Amino acid sequence: MIEPKHVLLIDDNEVDNFINRKVLSKSGLVEKITTETSAVSALEYLKRHANVPAMLPDVIFLDISMPQMDGFAFLKEFDTLPARVRDNCHIIMLTSSEDANDRAKVKHNPCVKNYLQKPLSSYMIEEIFE
Repeated sequence: MIEPKHVLLIDDNEVDNFINRKVLSKSGLVEKITTETSAVSALEYLKRHANVPAMLPDVIFLDISMPQMDGFAFLKEFDTLPARVRDNCHIIMLTSSEDANDRAKVKHNPCVKNYLQKPLSSYMIEEIFE
């Protein structure tokens, strides 16, 4: 079971971010939600707060298809972050991709705990966190 005090949403789609924030807020399980609209800015956030555990997310919802840096490139960079960051954050791919190759790419990544189809729902939140 994951206790999601702080969630980081990484998605370039503002509508998806809005929906996901609403679903997470309504769940009553999350105390803080941070949103980054690019994988690059999300990595900068994690690096900036690497030495401040209270600012690190417990859960990262990561989209795959984003400009500049996609979710797979984010995972490669994430793997180079300090252990205190990697160990604190559980990554859940939250994507519209139904591509079996995408699922296969993340299946063996120990940082990725789940692969979910958008949009996020209250049912999904219950399954993940309870």
